[in-house]
Amino acid sequence: MITLQDIKTGRVLLKSLLQFLFIPFLVFILIGCSEMDNKEIKSEILETRQEKNEYFQNSPDSPIPVDKREQFRALNYFPVDLDYRVTTSIDEYADKDTVVMTTTKKREQYYLRWGYFDFTIEGRQDTLQVYQPLQTSADQEPYFFIPFYDATNNRSTYGGGRYLDIAEREKNSYVIDFNQAYMTYCAYDYERWSCPM
Repeated sequence: MITLQDIKTGRVLLKSLLQFLFIPFLVFILIGCSEMDNKEIKSEILETRQEKNEYFQNSPDSPIPVDKREQFRALNYFPVDLDYRVTTSIDEYADKDTVVMTTTKKREQYYLRWGYFDFTIEGRQDTLQVYQPLQTSADQEPYFFIPFYDATNNRSTYGGGRYLDIAEREKNSYVIDFNQAYMTYCAYDYERWSCPM
């Protein structure tokens, strides 16, 4: 005959067994989701790069000089490294100065110095200034312009630095993905384009 004590003991054992099985299962799911997310992110980055290569090769507005497009195959990219993708927030300036950036054609482009990003990559803390362009087309979504210099400039990348563009968001949480950094069009045809210096 099954007693009340037996039922209580059985419930305790069942509960312990479920917890024992559930925790490793949950860890497995979380790790699997993380790996899946990383694969999707890498796939999206590679797809964007391929689309850019096709644009540079085939578009009439390509920055590649017309006489070099036939030989153009692909841009040189660093391997995708998700350690160079960080989530951070903007520390917004209370007083936003207007900044004038002179271009290679001696033109002037106007930006608001909006704030800055603090972030850490490979144990090193860095800061990037964040600018909001004041001269945009009517159909263009608001975005932030982030120019930066690093050790690759004048070696494997353009000497004038590289850029990131990040869409403005209502929520102050932004992904800075250096895998998406790009060089100014002047890196491909200095005479034709006007680029911030």
